Amino acid sequence: MFRLILLFTFVTTLAIGQDFVSVPYDTLLVKQDSAGYDLLEAGRMDGYTYHVRCRILNDSVSEVQRLLIYDRNDSLIFKSMALLESHTYRLRFFKSTQLPDVTILLAHYSLQHSLGNDVYTIENGVVRHLGLLDIGTYNVEDIPGDIADFLNISVEDGAVIFRFVPAEVVFNPGGPARRTLRNEQIQYEYSHREWREMTIYE
Repeated sequence: MFRLILLFTFVTTLAIGQDFVSVPYDTLLVKQDSAGYDLLEAGRMDGYTYHVRCRILNDSVSEVQRLLIYDRNDSLIFKSMALLESHTYRLRFFKSTQLPDVTILLAHYSLQHSLGNDVYTIENGVVRHLGLLDIGTYNVEDIPGDIADFLNISVEDGAVIFRFVPAEVVFNPGGPARRTLRNEQIQYEYSHREWREMTIYE
């Protein structure tokens, strides 16, 4: 019965339908890359090396960040688009026993509050940027925070479904469409190489 309820499932715990779970990765104590750029974060997972590069352009553009991914031979296989003036691009990895060759990577970016998470998949050396998980969760000060700790990622009929644990979430936390939604009003789905936001407004 659970597998038939797609859009209106009310998520109350991470244990229900949780196929992808957060996994740690090896943090590297590296402050600069080989090109001399500062690194905000560096780590290794399954033989791949991940760098979050930061550089200052000028007085008006304080930071530019990029995610760079290197394969087992230290060859660059992916470089993200630049993020202007983001204070963070914190990486979080998720893996599943159902799809052992697939790693889901969330990269959280923020200023004074969450701006959402970029979502990537890494499979057999191929990196894909799926899209933006445009959701935040309220922290104790009612400021939109990172949703990555409060996700339920499940595999249903070949699709990967992203649902949210908190009863209320913030949609478009960094944009003009910001609003509070109940968790059953929104979810994200990746199916047939298409990233979809599925919303129900009342």
